[in-house]
Amino acid sequence: MKVALIVGDTGNEAHAIRYTLEEFGAEVMTKWIGRPNAFLTALTKEGLYPGFDTLVISFHGEEGTFLIPELGEEIYEEGEPRGNIGPKEIRKFAALEGKTVLSTGCETGDSELAQAFLDAGCKAFIAPEEAVDGNSATIFTQLFFYEKIQNKRRTEEAFRLAQGIDSETRYFRLFQKEE
Repeated sequence: MKVALIVGDTGNEAHAIRYTLEEFGAEVMTKWIGRPNAFLTALTKEGLYPGFDTLVISFHGEEGTFLIPELGEEIYEEGEPRGNIGPKEIRKFAALEGKTVLSTGCETGDSELAQAFLDAGCKAFIAPEEAVDGNSATIFTQLFFYEKIQNKRRTEEAFRLAQGIDSETRYFRLFQKEE
């Protein structure tokens, strides 16, 4: 399995996820994000690396958006979005045909944000609908991939098992494209 991991300022969460996935045998490409254009470029097929199966977004979230650091006005590139990244930007920039996206960010399991990812071609979008403890987001992600990689479970089953850990992991939601 090839996993693309894009990372904001989330402490050691991304390291824990990456090291665990590599231990499970996944090939992980990590991209550290510091500006809106880098985030948006990572949501395209060309923006990461060829052939990845799943995109993990390790970012803080709030009210259905990904929190992006504010830059000085002179630092922004022409046309670069200001502020957080939400459904509008996902619909405009993302191209993730057939991919699964897992977000660890609080409140990114918003139905409008999820629909934007599905509209961008994702076959599945997984994220917490509420503020979730960081340790819970990490363990959810680790168990989800353990079940996918080690036990060869389908996305729905791996999700169900990871979601069942405790009350915090139950905040995660699975959105899928209707077939």
